[in-house]
Amino acid sequence: MTLRAFCPQEVGGLLGQHLALDLGATSETDYGAGLLSAFETGTGLHVIENVRSGLDLIPGGEAASGLANHLATRLMTEDPVDVLMSFERAIAPIADRYNLILVDTPPGETQTLRSVFAAAKWIVIPTMVDAGSRAGIDRTARNIVSVLSTNPDLQILGVVITGLARGSTRMAAKARNQLVADLEGIAPVLGSIVHDVELAATTCRERGLLAHEYEQATGSRVSSGREGLATDYSALVRELLRALTQETVQS
Repeated sequence: MTLRAFCPQEVGGLLGQHLALDLGATSETDYGAGLLSAFETGTGLHVIENVRSGLDLIPGGEAASGLANHLATRLMTEDPVDVLMSFERAIAPIADRYNLILVDTPPGETQTLRSVFAAAKWIVIPTMVDAGSRAGIDRTARNIVSVLSTNPDLQILGVVITGLARGSTRMAAKARNQLVADLEGIAPVLGSIVHDVELAATTCRERGLLAHEYEQATGSRVSSGREGLATDYSALVRELLRALTQETVQS
């Protein structure tokens, strides 16, 4: 499960106008063609306004997966720093409209990740608890280190545990301890957990609903437990907002 359903409506209510940019999900608008074109030709990013209160969207999709190849091809002949700053140049003309820009990045596409990281202030890393998923944090860390000379202010805001069954208290504690040991203090492990409710998450994606909208539409929690998926995301958002506030005050 990714963090695409990251309760943007609640973020908007607390932070004002914000933008979600999805580099991974399939869109029914242009399937990411506009996003790819903005990088290839320098045309402006296509923003879908007010998809929710306080939320604008730049959709990704299958075509957007070509971003990695586009950046890799440019690296063969162009200045690496200039290529690295491609995402920042693309987003800069509209960035002042928003209090917060959220970017959902696909795993494994190194050049795309690095270009986004070069423009970012904070990173949130979702991870499952198996060894392979934890190894993905190491790969993300290497991508972060690779852009620090260009973007020295980049920080990991936190690591989020996902995919655990609700009620797995012992497993959650074990996973948290393992992550804390693996991270060696370089990033905090957040207290919020996004539990595994795969059927509900799939239905939300298919219907284009946020978790709380799905619960309202069906009149039931999207979980067999006492609390639902929307509760998980709400708790996560509030924890992240507290961390953002603290980081902003300190800076």
